[in-house]
Amino acid sequence: MSLGKYVFLELQARTCADILILVVLTRALIAEEGGGGKLILIERGGYKDMDVCLMAHPGTGNPRTAGSGSCRAIQKLTVEYEGHPAHASAAPWEGQNALDAAFIAYGSIAALRQQIKPTYRIHGIVEGRDWAANIIPDYAKMTWIVRAPTAKETEVFTKRVVKCLEYVFMRAVYSGNNQKEFLERLHSQQRQKPQLNTKPFIREFTDVAAKRYGIDVSPEIEGAIGGSTDFQVPHYVGVIYIRFDFFKALPSIHPSYAIPTQPNGGNHTAQFTASARTKEAHDITFTITKILALNGFRVLDDELFCKEVHVSFEETMKIMRDAPL
Repeated sequence: MSLGKYVFLELQARTCADILILVVLTRALIAEEGGGGKLILIERGGYKDMDVCLMAHPGTGNPRTAGSGSCRAIQKLTVEYEGHPAHASAAPWEGQNALDAAFIAYGSIAALRQQIKPTYRIHGIVEGRDWAANIIPDYAKMTWIVRAPTAKETEVFTKRVVKCLEYVFMRAVYSGNNQKEFLERLHSQQRQKPQLNTKPFIREFTDVAAKRYGIDVSPEIEGAIGGSTDFQVPHYVGVIYIRFDFFKALPSIHPSYAIPTQPNGGNHTAQFTASARTKEAHDITFTITKILALNGFRVLDDELFCKEVHVSFEETMKIMRDAPL
């Protein structure tokens, strides 16, 4: 059952009216893992008629626990190296090895990890095109993901990563390679700890989870399972860091919750996929859906609560507009 349908049934059960006129709008959440689908929906008016947004993310953890902490900001960076192919045995001196350039950059960033904070993350992959062991690679592509607790820290950290790539760029030019860099939009951290913009929302989620369903919600457990999400307020767009219109955003929460998993079988593994198929995982997911639905119901049913949610949200948006963190 969808969250929207559950909210509708909850309202229907609680109203004494013979005729209930209600619109509960649901959206397909496209391209969350890459591409910032919700940001595109915001820009194109997909959330224009919505009051709030609610979402939850499954993960690992102790039974009947959930996390209401903030998650990290994220910046995606793509780098391409273009060289020149050659027969790797007959005439390797004629080649310009794009894969070597990528490996030098990868090693440089790996060394950078020794001098970053424990709360920072940098991870990436190397990809090729028409590679063969007996041909000097003329193309290599790296995709990097840079994360930190706040958008400002992520911006500064990304500049350090780019410095590593610039060093390789100078070496790449010397060896005949070309380098191209592409910065995607920076996704800000989601600020949902109790003292921040979602305070009424998180407070309600925590209270309902504990009192009605016996689920312990902790702000020490990160939302979005400690990763990042396009659910948060966007900060910057592209390489030029164009400021986004905060007024297009709306109050939201994105807590995490634990499903039963195997040892070392966390998110983005085949073991987690198997765990997510179990009845136990579906049962706890349905319970979390009920809690979110009750949050949504209170927004619709309690005018003072709805106002408190939006006032708190606008206060934090003002802080982030005046002094982005």
